[in-house]
Amino acid sequence: MLSGTTAGSAGLAPLDGETLADMFARLGDGSNIAFTQSLDFQMLNSVIGTLNGGASSITSDITGQINSTVTLTLSPTVTTRVLIFDDLGLPDGTVVTNQYPGVTFSAPGANTTQVVTATFPLFPNEPQGLYNDPGFVEPIIVDFAANQSAAGAFIDFGGPGDGIKIEAFDGPGGTGNLLASDSTSSETFIGVNAEGIQSVVFSQVGSGATYLIDNLTITSGGVCIDFQALEHVDGNITNHGNTYSEDGFTLNGPTLSTFGTLESRYPGSTAIFSDVVSGLIEVVQDDGGTYAAQTVDLVPLNDGNNPTTVIFNGELGGVNVANQSFTTSSIGFVLETFTFNSDFANIDRLTWTQDFPFNQVDNICLGTASDPGCPSDLDGDGDADADDFFAYLDAFAGGNLPVCDIDGDGDCDADDFFGYLDLFAQGC
Repeated sequence: MLSGTTAGSAGLAPLDGETLADMFARLGDGSNIAFTQSLDFQMLNSVIGTLNGGASSITSDITGQINSTVTLTLSPTVTTRVLIFDDLGLPDGTVVTNQYPGVTFSAPGANTTQVVTATFPLFPNEPQGLYNDPGFVEPIIVDFAANQSAAGAFIDFGGPGDGIKIEAFDGPGGTGNLLASDSTSSETFIGVNAEGIQSVVFSQVGSGATYLIDNLTITSGGVCIDFQALEHVDGNITNHGNTYSEDGFTLNGPTLSTFGTLESRYPGSTAIFSDVVSGLIEVVQDDGGTYAAQTVDLVPLNDGNNPTTVIFNGELGGVNVANQSFTTSSIGFVLETFTFNSDFANIDRLTWTQDFPFNQVDNICLGTASDPGCPSDLDGDGDADADDFFAYLDAFAGGNLPVCDIDGDGDCDADDFFGYLDLFAQGC
């Protein structure tokens, strides 16, 4: 028998057909649900729905005997867990560098990371993986545009040898301080947890292992502005004024509005829009600091059967440093998630406008800004000097993409060379 409590109330019975997730959503943050089992039971890795922008872990591995009572408390997380790829959806032999927003793959020396459909055992139902070509044995390096708090992947072995490890670093390309590590000699998920992860490296523990990585997953520390505090159960359009604040961030824009849950254009979650044509909305951090824009959900405002395009701009110190456009599908009033590219990893203002055919925005996920550091300081000694210049020349001649591909287009050409010269001239 379920019973729920919230501030000022106790002993609330569940509604007919109401699930645990539904009941928690009705009771709100900090609420409790107690129940008594009629049989011995076990709850493994229990997760209650998607609330307040993130999966809200209630508990894990609960066991109990007949007639025992368990009380669950809702404690929403403030992290965004992102599956970078499952089935990569690319032809075998595709060289993978920066096809996935916010993530760059590389391999040491002249090697490449490639997609393959393996002929040896894989984790069930995972037909594609990423490997270091040639040989399936060399390291795979993953760089993140924005700092992460967790990263991991399934390891699919050809032969386990001494096993495979993952190491997390606070610098690009597996440089800087070692933050955390994990390893396995069986086909399973391995991962690392630490604040400020800028790159991870998958490599052999000893020798003899051939492997793929699959289901790469990252967790970004930060918040998701979900506008649920503005929810209203009616068929109206409600004007909330020109300012809205949530989780340390503020949106400013003309006539910020939402649809009621009974309005035909309500997309299943409370989304915000400017009710002024060409109205500009900005997102700033309350303390004026920098942040990384990670993902955003979009849906058309008036016509769900026609796509709408939204152009986002990122600023830093009053200078536009990033812009990216997203276009929704013609699938009705259904929210779609889009991922910002690495240019949005260090901004202090995110903006977009209410342009025809108009848009609604929800679940704006924002994380910790990446420290741009000194990109021309390749040897990490704190300055840009002749050693760094010649190091870049070596990387350019050797086609070392993580170092020489300055513009991120997947090759090393004249544009990259002159781009590095510009960085070098700026110094540290």
